Amino acid sequence: MKHEEQINIVDAIIDNVRDELVKTIKSGSIPDHWNGIELRELIADKIIAGCKLRKYKAKVSSDYLNRGRNFENEVIVRNL
Repeated sequence: MKHEEQINIVDAIIDNVRDELVKTIKSGSIPDHWNGIELRELIADKIIAGCKLRKYKAKVSSDYLNRGRNFENEVIVRNL
């Protein structure tokens, strides 16, 4: 995959999380006393929840799941 395509995927994921969280904040669901600490945790949780390959285990092929395991290995090996 070309770098520009990788950047587009990252942008799309982050845009979706941002849009979801802004909507949640505007709805008044986020406690007023939350600051950067809690918001950082919420952002991380939303990104993790939206990106976990295991979440799609029942819906995808074994090749896709193998890519997930290979990804985890690459992160470790490349210290990403």
